Amino acid sequence: MTNNETNTPALLLSPLILTSLGVYLTIAIVIGTLANGSALYVFFTNKQLRSPTNMFIISLLICDFLMCTVGAPLPAASNFAHRWLWGWSGCVFHGFTVYILGLTNLYLLTAISVDRYIIIAKPLQASKINHRVVGISVFLCYFFGFVWSFLPLVGWSEYVFEGAGTACGISYDYNSASAFSYNIAIFINCYWIPIFIMIYCYYYVFMTIRSMARNTAFDRKSRIAKRNLRIEKKMAKTIALMIGVFMFAWTPYAVAAFWVAFGFGELPVIVSTSASMFAKSASVWNPLIYVYTNKQFRKAFYEKIPCSGFRSKLIKKEEEKEAESEESDIDDKSKTTGQKVTHLKVQHMRRGVTPINDDDDAGEITICEDIVADAITLDDDGKKEEIEIKDLCGSCQA
Repeated sequence: MTNNETNTPALLLSPLILTSLGVYLTIAIVIGTLANGSALYVFFTNKQLRSPTNMFIISLLICDFLMCTVGAPLPAASNFAHRWLWGWSGCVFHGFTVYILGLTNLYLLTAISVDRYIIIAKPLQASKINHRVVGISVFLCYFFGFVWSFLPLVGWSEYVFEGAGTACGISYDYNSASAFSYNIAIFINCYWIPIFIMIYCYYYVFMTIRSMARNTAFDRKSRIAKRNLRIEKKMAKTIALMIGVFMFAWTPYAVAAFWVAFGFGELPVIVSTSASMFAKSASVWNPLIYVYTNKQFRKAFYEKIPCSGFRSKLIKKEEEKEAESEESDIDDKSKTTGQKVTHLKVQHMRRGVTPINDDDDAGEITICEDIVADAITLDDDGKKEEIEIKDLCGSCQA
């Protein structure tokens, strides 16, 4: 649609449907603003949470918060009015704002997947992820999002009314060489490449965790094995949610855009409009997945609740969960210690190593030659940590 055309497509949808879309966006705005805003408040008031990795999360929350407070209100109000309220300049502003936030969001999600891949699958490189590196990475995410969003303003494609005419976005006119070439570049650089990187990273994260859980030197009832297997299941669910929400929110819009951009025909207005509105729901789900499922963040969040009674109840419940988990680990440890010591004595004799004294039976024993491989586990945030076994190596004489 050109600059001097009106927003007549809004007449193609009934007032009831447009009002329903307005209600949907309003709910998304309220929930997304509260979720992202409260998460940002907790991060900004708790220095312990501002780790290099969490800087990615904070940047993602800022992007989602702006989407809910700047990008979504304009089409929400227009849907209630059954027409676009903000003129042509408002259309360009809305299209640019939503596009830069959406693209930056995708790049940040990709950066988070790379960060987790390095920390879990490439632990020797994890020390390189500091605040400076993260800061540069976040800047690049916003920079590339800005570049791709700015290009339509200088002639490579353009921003137009889309769907029912109550929102604006990139032109998908396949008869325009400018729009067609831009759309090809966008699909490759801003959709398929991020998807490939995320799938690649999360696949190797999952494989690394599974390998660590299954290759432990102890039996499957040991504390380490059980903890690793529990984390493996949790990580698998988190990975499924991460990729699933990304695909769930953006794929309908990408498919609709692809269908029109490559000349397969015009889609029904309700389909193109719903796909555009639905993509904005990603700003609601991201903080719930990346932040509120984190135990450390939950505890910090509970501390900010003004109602002391409710706050104490939530904190107590969280502490009880931790205590139950620790008791379960202790029970497994006491049941399997004898099996571990017998196994390790046999292994030490086979390797020509002085047997460990019986006085060590109550401790956490690990084969010295396998000390690095067997003593690595994962904390609740998915980072690698070493079990405290420094004193055990002194018991072995090569």
